[in-house]
Amino acid sequence: MAIGLPELKERLVGQLSQYDHVEFATLIDTSVIMSEHIKIGEGTIICASSILTTNIVIGKHVTINLDCTLGHDDIISDYVTLYPSVNVSGCVSIGIMSEVGTGTQIIQGKRIGSGVTVGAGAVVVRDLLESGVYTGIPAKRKA
Repeated sequence: MAIGLPELKERLVGQLSQYDHVEFATLIDTSVIMSEHIKIGEGTIICASSILTTNIVIGKHVTINLDCTLGHDDIISDYVTLYPSVNVSGCVSIGIMSEVGTGTQIIQGKRIGSGVTVGAGAVVVRDLLESGVYTGIPAKRKA
């Protein structure tokens, strides 16, 4: 499901899932560098030039766009979209239906809640647990 918007992706997957003959492929570009110690849910897309280290759990229908990096022990929940060049340090968790904008940096050990949108180029240095839009350096919730 090559759709970035988590809400639309979830709705379409729900509609298509009611048909017995529909299966969702998991697509991983051949240029991706990744450990064998990664769990990846159905319908996930991992694009070219991404690097995934070890002990990572990736949910269903996740999009990891071009040139992203994921550190050790990350948890990426269902319907998350990481736009190009996102860098996620180790031990980070990202809640369901969240979006992380192009060029965002997330430092180690941070938690991003469900339904969070992190704007392009933001730097996440503290937990972002309340749904909403966060932008800037450091990332702060928009009023």
